Amino acid sequence: MRSSAPYALDYHYDNYFNAHSGIRFDWQNGEKINTVDHIRRLQVIKFELVAYLNWLGRIFHFVENMKRKGWQNLIFIDDFKIFRDKWASHRSVDDPKKGDFTKDDFLHYQILINLDTSQTFNSHGEYEPQLFIHGKEVSFNLFKRHNEIKKELEKIFFDLEMSPPKKKEFIMF
Repeated sequence: MRSSAPYALDYHYDNYFNAHSGIRFDWQNGEKINTVDHIRRLQVIKFELVAYLNWLGRIFHFVENMKRKGWQNLIFIDDFKIFRDKWASHRSVDDPKKGDFTKDDFLHYQILINLDTSQTFNSHGEYEPQLFIHGKEVSFNLFKRHNEIKKELEKIFFDLEMSPPKKKEFIMF
């Protein structure tokens, strides 16, 4: 995990960045037209973000597992988790249960299919997916978060190396 996670995050971020930097919006008679290259880049952006979020999920579960093994002080940011759960592993869309598919879930599903919407690009032209949780808008901007996430990951591995796990005390009866 120590070598694969940072490499994977950088790999997916670089692909995301390269696809994003080539996005351009073509206009014809005041209408936006989607060229084949534009659509391909949107697909790459989506899939790279999903891959990145899945890696964050793996890291999150790795940290939770290490806590159970005695490293109680490990902390990993988890505000991305709602995006991983709704965008990357969206079980409520792929395998809905009775009463599972809410109005918000339908909106999230539409955004996943139609990437080129106001819910996916911010006012700076950056891909910034949004979710609506109980009527509240939540967004995730990988451009702004990547360095922060990498620093958090470095801190986790440093803490694992430098501090031994706290031994759990067992009470004998």
